[in-house]
Amino acid sequence: MASSTTKTRRQRQIAAESRLKFRPAEAKLAQQLRDAAAALEQGEATARSVAETVRQAAKSAIPQITKATQEQQGLADRLRGVAPDLPADSPYAKAGAVERTGADTRLGELRTGAITDLVQQQNRATAGEAFQVQNVRNQYVAAKDRIGAAQADVAAQKGDYEAQRLGEFAEADRKIAHENAKQTRSQRFTASQQEDRQAASREAARERERNKDSKPKKGPEGKLQAKFVTAVSKLAVSTYEVPDPKDPKKVIDKPIDAANVTANRAEVEAGIRAGNPGMSAEMARRVVQAYLKVGKGNPGSFKSYKPAKTLGGAIKQGGVGTPAKPFG
Repeated sequence: MASSTTKTRRQRQIAAESRLKFRPAEAKLAQQLRDAAAALEQGEATARSVAETVRQAAKSAIPQITKATQEQQGLADRLRGVAPDLPADSPYAKAGAVERTGADTRLGELRTGAITDLVQQQNRATAGEAFQVQNVRNQYVAAKDRIGAAQADVAAQKGDYEAQRLGEFAEADRKIAHENAKQTRSQRFTASQQEDRQAASREAARERERNKDSKPKKGPEGKLQAKFVTAVSKLAVSTYEVPDPKDPKKVIDKPIDAANVTANRAEVEAGIRAGNPGMSAEMARRVVQAYLKVGKGNPGSFKSYKPAKTLGGAIKQGGVGTPAKPFG
């Protein structure tokens, strides 16, 4: 498992890789968003500027039209002043009066129409300004939504990439841990095999030593060793009688074991001596001791088993006071 320092270093590495991989796309989208905001600001300014220009032009034209119509009215009045006096019942006088009245009416209508048209131009400029401002705002909102969706997609890709890299590091850690555990098991197995071989080598050395001691030797000692090994082997394969659980009146033979030998030691030793004429009580005790130690195995040399005497003269297993020459 990776340490906290390693995890921190990997997180920094992943963050650096992620910035290097996704920064161009993020920067491009951020610039697009700034461009959209600038376009909004420019569009609103342009709409207001155009509308204001139209309104000011119309506003400036109204006094000029008023002045021009007033001048026309003054000119008409001066012309009437120089017109010849005609009799009231003259048809020309009546026609002139009608024409003057019509001219005054048309001049007023012309002035009113021109001023009304200029006011309408101002209103249309204001309405056009509102429409254009709303239009550029709608365009900005659409661009902002599109760019925001693209930014969210890049952020999701960035998150997926970082999660993937973390997973790759975790998988690498898992493989390393697996290989380390495998190597540890292999080392332990090798050490166990080596230990087993060393134990087997030591046991073989001990077995060779026992075999060396148990080989028949010439003279009285060799004969004692041969009788000892034979007696241990016979004891290991001997049996004793026990009541038959199916018929208590009968007995059956049961292979001898350490518990039975320990519980009936005196009888067993007597039986060994009976089966081996000339064997001393001390040698019989050595045979029993060897059986209790190795069972059916190689007992080794009879000298390895040295029962000691108590103060009362009896012989016991092990302890101090073993005779230096038990066989005189």
